Amino acid sequence: MIESIFFNPWIWIIPILMVVLVALTVVGGFALWRDDLSLWMLPTIISPFALLILGGFYFGAMLPPYDVSYYQTYRITGELTQVESAFNGDEGTMSQVFIARVDGVDLFIRSGDQRFRSLDAGDEVNLVCEKRFAYFQEPWFDCSFGGEQR
Repeated sequence: MIESIFFNPWIWIIPILMVVLVALTVVGGFALWRDDLSLWMLPTIISPFALLILGGFYFGAMLPPYDVSYYQTYRITGELTQVESAFNGDEGTMSQVFIARVDGVDLFIRSGDQRFRSLDAGDEVNLVCEKRFAYFQEPWFDCSFGGEQR
């Protein structure tokens, strides 16, 4: 079973804050322009729109897909159907990673938590996870062992 237990509000707060700041700058620029009536004030009025457009391109290119599921924390409970150990990294930075599947969950679970070492298929788990992605890879859940079940 998978359920959302936390939603990160910053995914909505930051864009709303950007729009409010742009609106305040435009209103302030028009007020100054009305007093001065100079063409030098036009960049003050136009630049926030340019920054908003460039900011949109930046966030579109740098952030994960605009999918709210990436900004939530999940609790996954159920029976393990598969557990494997793999190594990640190269010489000098190699670490052990566990890859697992839980009954009823579509995505793989990846974790560096060593407690997976003692688990086998058929064991019950209670995990706290975040959805992750990397370019040119399937999304996965990055999990650690959770506390009490709600």
